[in-house]
Amino acid sequence: MIAATQLRVGMTILYNGEPHRVTNVQHITPGNWRGMVQTKLKNLKTGSTAENRFRSEDKLEKAHLEQHDMEYLYNSG
Repeated sequence: MIAATQLRVGMTILYNGEPHRVTNVQHITPGNWRGMVQTKLKNLKTGSTAENRFRSEDKLEKAHLEQHDMEYLYNSG
């Protein structure tokens, strides 16, 4: 679990049970309110993007993804 203030562009998190990539992060401290983190997240399953606001003390789960190099071999003909 990571704090919302530790989010960085390019990180992958689990949000609502699905993996999302962080595409934009902005720290906002409006007037005398508590600070917020406004993010733009891209759903890796559907490709849709959404803007979300998290409180500074919110905890998010970091997604652990594996990358593999693949080679596709096609038989022409």
